[in-house]
Amino acid sequence: MSTNNAIGILSVGHYLPNDPVSNDHFVNRGLDTSPEWIETRSGIITRHIAADNQHTSDLAVLSAQRALDAWSGDQTQLDFIIVATATPDHQGFPSTACLVQQKLQFDHPIEAFDITAACSGFAYALSIAYAKINAGLSQYGLIIGAETLSRLVDWSDRRTCILFGDGAGSAIVGPVSSGGFIGFNQGADGQASDILCCTPQPHAEQFSGSPYPAATSMIQMDGQAVFKKGTQVVVQSLRELMATTGIAIDAIDHVVCHQANRRILASVAKQLGIPFDKFIINIDRVGNTSAASIPLALCDAVGHEKIQPGDTVILVGFGAGFTWSSILLEWS
Repeated sequence: MSTNNAIGILSVGHYLPNDPVSNDHFVNRGLDTSPEWIETRSGIITRHIAADNQHTSDLAVLSAQRALDAWSGDQTQLDFIIVATATPDHQGFPSTACLVQQKLQFDHPIEAFDITAACSGFAYALSIAYAKINAGLSQYGLIIGAETLSRLVDWSDRRTCILFGDGAGSAIVGPVSSGGFIGFNQGADGQASDILCCTPQPHAEQFSGSPYPAATSMIQMDGQAVFKKGTQVVVQSLRELMATTGIAIDAIDHVVCHQANRRILASVAKQLGIPFDKFIINIDRVGNTSAASIPLALCDAVGHEKIQPGDTVILVGFGAGFTWSSILLEWS
């Protein structure tokens, strides 16, 4: 699907909790690994872990406030809030988006809801925001990707605990004078739902080192299958996106991809013939933050002025489900 409507990202903001946790942490707690092994296998050097009293909504609010501060409008103009997360404050309800609305002290009622598409969640949410605005149902929306994945990790499991971190990133979406969203491509393959999922684990360990008091759903991953599937769907999605928009791959200035593994990004770059220096990389400092991954990387690039108005940018997520979502836009 391609579009010519002037709807785009107006501002961004991010939040990372506490001081970074280095790879030495895993050696110090007795896991059979080394800082060099972790960095070589994943590209990760540090990650951030939320405090015990911090909820996903708290991280979301702090990132949202920064996006609001960077926007020329104000929160009274917002029509909706979408929070993409796999780690909501409540497993049932209310939604994390409603809690964000409460904590931002909105004095006007607006739509607020969550979506769950794992690491593709933020890109999925952007496509929903675009559709709502393009249909004339709304004018401005606050899109948030926020996660406290540390609560889904068994910190005694070397296969997964080294990979994940907590954080949040936000964007204000609305009409722009030029540029904006150009095209979208997304999908899911439920046949691969078992390669990355959460299942109850009877002897899981918390970040503090204490055992969970009962069997708790923890991240379980077939690393090789995720690597293969993730690379495959990103390459396919981007090829379809380029074909439907009619834009050549060498015209892309920046690729902001979900930060799951540096080697996946390198493989995607090689298969598509995109110079690797066009990929925005921050996995070394934040790890895999699922739905927060794309907005955190985007904020990093915008904050360091790597992305400039007029640049052509790809946002692409992939993750559990198995889901994927890619977006082409001209930065406004």
